[in-house]
Amino acid sequence: MRLSCHRLALGITLALASVGVSANAFTYRGQLSDQGQPANGRYDLRLTLHADAVSGKALASPMTFEDVVVSNGSFTLSFEGPSAISAELWVGVEVRDNDLAAFEATPGRSKALLGNTIGQCWSTTGDSGSNPATHFLGTIDAQPLVLKTANVQSLRIEPSGEVFGAPAVPITANMIGGSSANVVSPGVRGAVIAGGGVPTGTSDPQYANEAPNIVSDHYGTVSGGYGNTVGDNDDTLSESPFAAIGGGLANEATGSAAVVPGGYLNRAVGYVSAIGGGESNFASGSGSAISGGASNIATGYRASVGGGTLNESLGAYSVVAGGINNVARANSSAIAGGEVNTAMGLYSFVSGGFGNCAGATRSFAGGNRAKVRPPTGNDQDSCAFVPTTPGGDSGSFAWADSQSSDFVTSGSDQFIVRAQGGVGINAAPVVPNVEMMIQANATGSETSNIWLKQRSTNRGILFSAGDGTGANDSGFYIDHYNGGPPVRRMSLANDGSVFIRSNTTGANSGVAMAPGDGAFTSLSDRHAKTAIEPVDARSILERVVQMPISSWQYKAQPGDVRHIGPMAQDFMAAFSVGSTDKGINTIDADGEALAAIQGLNEKLAAENAALVSEQQLLRQELESIRSRLDDLVEAAGHE
Repeated sequence: MRLSCHRLALGITLALASVGVSANAFTYRGQLSDQGQPANGRYDLRLTLHADAVSGKALASPMTFEDVVVSNGSFTLSFEGPSAISAELWVGVEVRDNDLAAFEATPGRSKALLGNTIGQCWSTTGDSGSNPATHFLGTIDAQPLVLKTANVQSLRIEPSGEVFGAPAVPITANMIGGSSANVVSPGVRGAVIAGGGVPTGTSDPQYANEAPNIVSDHYGTVSGGYGNTVGDNDDTLSESPFAAIGGGLANEATGSAAVVPGGYLNRAVGYVSAIGGGESNFASGSGSAISGGASNIATGYRASVGGGTLNESLGAYSVVAGGINNVARANSSAIAGGEVNTAMGLYSFVSGGFGNCAGATRSFAGGNRAKVRPPTGNDQDSCAFVPTTPGGDSGSFAWADSQSSDFVTSGSDQFIVRAQGGVGINAAPVVPNVEMMIQANATGSETSNIWLKQRSTNRGILFSAGDGTGANDSGFYIDHYNGGPPVRRMSLANDGSVFIRSNTTGANSGVAMAPGDGAFTSLSDRHAKTAIEPVDARSILERVVQMPISSWQYKAQPGDVRHIGPMAQDFMAAFSVGSTDKGINTIDADGEALAAIQGLNEKLAAENAALVSEQQLLRQELESIRSRLDDLVEAAGHE
C-alpha cells in the first residue's frame, strides 16, 4: 500500500451553535491518492493538532476517524477541537486502509487559521457568493506571491516598490512565470516573463544554448522561449523600457520599446526598432525594422529590410525589400531585391537584378550589371571598380540585359538601355534584329507616332508610320505639330509616291515623285507662282556662254567620282536667282538652260534670216549676170 494525502483546501472556522452554545468547530477537506490514483473506498484517518509546523508537541490528543468515505480521492472531516488555541495551528495527518495496518503519516503539516481571522475558506470544489473586494488569493503586505510546482517556483508575482494614491498601493507588479531560473532585475517594475526559460547549462534534453529569460528594464516583456533578454542588462533600469520579445531563442530587445516577436539570435537595439523573426538580424537604427530573413542589418533612422540574407539598410529611411547581399547606403535609397546591388546615391533606386549600382543622387539601375557612376570616393560594394566622377551621374537611368559586362553611364540625366533582343513599346519586338519597335496603341488608328517637342512650347516634329494594307506598304510621314492639326513636310505614302514640302504653312511647294518614277518632279504650277516676268533669252544665252564650266569632285567623295558643271557662285553672279550662292536649284538650272536654248534659237533664227536675205540678193545678182552672159553669147553668134 502506498497512500498519500494532499491538502488542497483546509478551512478551520469558529462556529456558533444556533442555540447559543459556542464550540471550536473544525472542517478538514483533503485529497487522498492510493497507488498514484484517486482513492475510492473507506479509510481510517488520524489528525494531530500542533502549535507550529515542525515541533513535536501536540495541542491535544490525536483524533481518529474510522471508515471515512473517500470518493474520487476527496474526503471531508468535521470535529470540535480544544477551546484554548491561538489564532493559527498546524495539522498533521496519518492514514491507513484498514484497521489492521499501521497508520502512515503524510509529509508535512497543513496550516490552519481560526475562522474569525480568515473569514470564509475557499473550497476545492468551488465557492459561490464570493466578493472579489474581500475574497482573494494573495498577500496583504508587500511580499511577493509565489506559486510552486514540484516544490519549485513556477510563478512569482512581485508588487512594485513605487506606490500611488491614498492609501498608497503599488502602481504595478512583476509577473515571472516559466523556469525558476528566469530573472527580473531587482528594482524593475511592470515586467512580465510569461513562460519559457531554462537554467544555464545542459538543462534541456533536446535543445542547446540553454539560458533563462531576463528582463532588466521597466515594463519589459518576454512571452516565452529561452535565452531571451529584454532591456540593456545594466545597472540603469530606465534606459530601455517597454521592450518586448515574443519568444524564440537568444533574442535581444535592448532598445527602448524595441520588439522581437521570435526567431533566433536577433537583436533589436534601436529605439522602437523591430525584428519580425528570422536569424541573426540586427536593427540598431531608431525606428528601424527587419521583417525576417537572416543576417540582415538596419542601422539607418527608420530604415527597413523586408527579408532575404545579408542585406543592409544603412541610410535614413532606406529600404531593402529582400534578396541577398544588397546594400542601401544613402538616405531614402531603396533596393527591391536581387543580388549584390547597391543604392549609393540619395533617393536612388535599384529595381532588382544582379550587380547593379545606382551610384548617384536620384539615379536608377536595374537588370544585370547596370551602373550609374557614383561620386568620386564612393566606389563600394557593387559600385566598386566603376569609374567615378565628381558629383556622380545624378538623375541617370540605366538598365542592362543579361550580357556579362558592365553597362555604365557617361553623364548626368541620361537614359540608357542595353537590350540585345530589342526594345518594344506596346508590344515585344517581333524579329530579333530590330533594336527598337513601337507598335500603335490598342485604340485609334494603325499609325505609330513619335513627337519630338520643344522644351518650352508644344512646337515640334511628329513622325508617323502605318496605314499599310499590303504585304510591305506602310507609309512614313513627317509633320510640323503643336498638338493641333499637323502640317505635312514629307510623305512616303503607301502607294510608293514621295512628297517633300519646302514650307511650314502647308502652302503648295516642294517636290514629288510619282509611284515608279526615277526622279523628283519640282512644283511648277502657274497657280503656285507670282511676280511672273519675261526674260531676255539672248542675254541669258550670252551669260551661259560666258559662265565657266568645269569638271570637279566633291571633297567628301572618293577621288574617282567626278562631276561637270558651274560653280554656284558663278551661277548666282550670272543670273541672281535662287536662295543661296552655295548651291544651284535644279529648277533654276533647268530654267536657265531652257532660256539659253530659246536664246540660241533666236540667235540662229536671226542669223538664218540674214543668210536667206543675202542668198536672195546673190541669186538676184547671179540671175542678172546669167542674163547678161546669155545676151553676150547671143550677140556673138550673130556675128
